[in-house]
Amino acid sequence: MKIVRLPSPGPVISGPATWGALALFGLFAISLIAYLFSGWNSRPPSYGALLDSAVKNLEDTARYDLKIEEVAGPHSVTFQGTFKQALARGDRKIKGSLNNKELEFLNTGEDFLVRFNEKEKWDKAESLELDKLAYFVQPPLEIINASFHGDTFKDKKIKKGPEKSINQDLCHSYYWEISNPSFYRNTFPGLKKDAVEKGIISIYIRPEEKEIKKVNISIYMNKTDPPAENVLQRKILIQ
Repeated sequence: MKIVRLPSPGPVISGPATWGALALFGLFAISLIAYLFSGWNSRPPSYGALLDSAVKNLEDTARYDLKIEEVAGPHSVTFQGTFKQALARGDRKIKGSLNNKELEFLNTGEDFLVRFNEKEKWDKAESLELDKLAYFVQPPLEIINASFHGDTFKDKKIKKGPEKSINQDLCHSYYWEISNPSFYRNTFPGLKKDAVEKGIISIYIRPEEKEIKKVNISIYMNKTDPPAENVLQRKILIQ
């Protein structure tokens, strides 16, 4: 009987060489997975959807109390009042007092009126040379929208700031740099453009309710002397 020999399958790798090859392949796979995940994680998080929802909720709020405080070095001014709007008609009004004095303001969006007590009639602030206060007594939504210049929350480089308790509510903060060059003229008309280094807006949100509780404006000036007046701040508390 004739014996037919099958061709040899070739040398079989075994022993240390086999484990070395497998270990090398494993390290390569792990490195590839780590690279892919690090690429995804390095992308900056987007807070645009959250901020859009919070702004929409504030737009739909018919009434809330306001406290607006502006601080520059040792000087400060405070307005306390109420914002009301008739959503169906689009009417908006801010009414309140300045520095706890009997000086009331009524900002209807079209007219800025002043009176010294409830018994007097309203006068136009311009006739009393108080019309510049209309730039101070503004709704927080106008401040937020004025900081944009053809861009949106999704376009901005929004960063997350520290958490803060506001009226016993834990809030998350987010901030971005003001991109609209006309913001300062419409909000701080006394500032010269070349005196401003940059402006930052921060908003504080209750995350679960998507409710804006506070808006901060920080204007950093080019002048550093005196250093205490290097930053102009306006703080808007929403209650």
